[in-house]
Amino acid sequence: GPNGSAKSTFIACMARAMEFYSSTDEGALYRFNWVFPSDRVEKKALGFGGRDEGGPPPKSFAYLEEADVDARIRCEMKDHPLFLIPKRQRRDLLYSLVKDSDFRLSATILDGDLSPLSRLVFDALLQAYNGDLSRVYAHVQVERFFLSRRFRRGLVTVEPQLQVDAGLRQLTLNRSLESLPRVLQNTTLFEPFGDLVDANRGMIEYNDLLKKPIETFKYLLATCEKSTVSLPSAILHLDTVFIASSNDRYLKAFMEHPDWQSFKGRMELVRMPYLLDYEKETGIYESQVRSEAVGKHIAPHAMRVVGLFAVLTRLTQPKPAAVPETVRDAVRRLTPLEKADLYASGRVPDWADFKTATELAAARELLIEDGASQSPYEGETGASPREIKAILFNAAMAREYACLSPLAVIAGLEALVKDRSVYEFLRIQPNGEYQDHPKLIKAVEARYLEWVDDDVRLSMGLAAESQYEELLARYATHANMFLKGEKVRNPITNKLEDPDTRFLEEIEGMLGVTRNQSDFRREMITKIGAWSLDNPGKPMPYGR
Repeated sequence: GPNGSAKSTFIACMARAMEFYSSTDEGALYRFNWVFPSDRVEKKALGFGGRDEGGPPPKSFAYLEEADVDARIRCEMKDHPLFLIPKRQRRDLLYSLVKDSDFRLSATILDGDLSPLSRLVFDALLQAYNGDLSRVYAHVQVERFFLSRRFRRGLVTVEPQLQVDAGLRQLTLNRSLESLPRVLQNTTLFEPFGDLVDANRGMIEYNDLLKKPIETFKYLLATCEKSTVSLPSAILHLDTVFIASSNDRYLKAFMEHPDWQSFKGRMELVRMPYLLDYEKETGIYESQVRSEAVGKHIAPHAMRVVGLFAVLTRLTQPKPAAVPETVRDAVRRLTPLEKADLYASGRVPDWADFKTATELAAARELLIEDGASQSPYEGETGASPREIKAILFNAAMAREYACLSPLAVIAGLEALVKDRSVYEFLRIQPNGEYQDHPKLIKAVEARYLEWVDDDVRLSMGLAAESQYEELLARYATHANMFLKGEKVRNPITNKLEDPDTRFLEEIEGMLGVTRNQSDFRREMITKIGAWSLDNPGKPMPYGR
């Protein structure tokens, strides 16, 4: 997506959700360590370096105090403890547990294997104990772990720097190599390290991946397909979600690279455009720009004004061919502000008659889909939230305004668009009223005056918008009962009465209905019913 479209924020939300889920009973994750006791606990060599005399298996060393442990080998790959069970027995066990349910066992759990270090330790112990698995398991310490982005535990972010994402280093232990059983002392032990290792059993994020030279992440071709990464002396098997972010500009350049087709088959592209709903855009600034941050009181509608302007800069001229022929003329007439209203709430222009308004509202999704299919797509260009926040902070510094008001924001926008070199979105060539930033500011200012007018009327006790909603809801009730030939219950007297045809005719006159009234009522009730079926549980937006 474009710069500042919350790609990293979205991934951070995913990571936070994973952190929380790993702290619940349903999301519990486990790993294990290899524990080797001191001589005080183990009076004899337990068969290491000598002859195994048999006998009952020792008790588990998992609960020993730290002073009684000579060496502990941590599995940095966070291998699942189930991997300690041989595959055939593991499959039999797991299938017996899920045979009566529809739970699907993953290939990783069924066929996964220990990492190279744990496999080496496991095989050495199994050989020393003459194949006695129970004595091998005595050295296993299973522990629960919690995903943590802060501590790089199963959640890692890789910045676009030049470095290797994984490697091997010789193992160092709690005290010394001499503390290990003799069967392991003559073996060179290497432990893996790096971003891929830290992220295993969780998620790794490549921030701005395509800013790195392609050679530094070419290994992902094999890694993402086979879930493995090859190191000089080992192959690591990964159980990880790979996710990366990139700006559109770098992605388009990458598509020209000869290796693009190879990468394309191994990734899913998820578009993250700018918001096209100015009410949601306003919510961003209301939550992130506070009075404490700007050092001034924030007046009503200041965030809404800038949110509306941001969305208007992102909208493109609609293409009439994307909608039914009957509504194409209306689509051609849509101004940026009218299109923003249609996207945000389904509000149709005042100039549209009932039939046109209904068809425009129905064509809303078609317009959104068409905008998403264009190149550049709608929401790819325009003002980013980062740029808008910078504009807000600059407006807050204006000394001629006592607070951060809509007027201060509008004045700041007017000064900004005079210098097109400041932001890239200002250099986009206008297409009619679209991307004509001075005209967009005028449209925002006019809408702000409408909001103020509504506030004044509401404060004076004049008719509010909700009253019109109630009026239309009453019309729908009476029209429905009229068509059914049934009576309407009077909410005041609680008596059943005939539908008020005079009231119906008055509303239809206000709406400019000229055709057969019964046909109009039937059409309206049909549309209301269809909307209710498509939107169960939602209040009917009669204003639309």
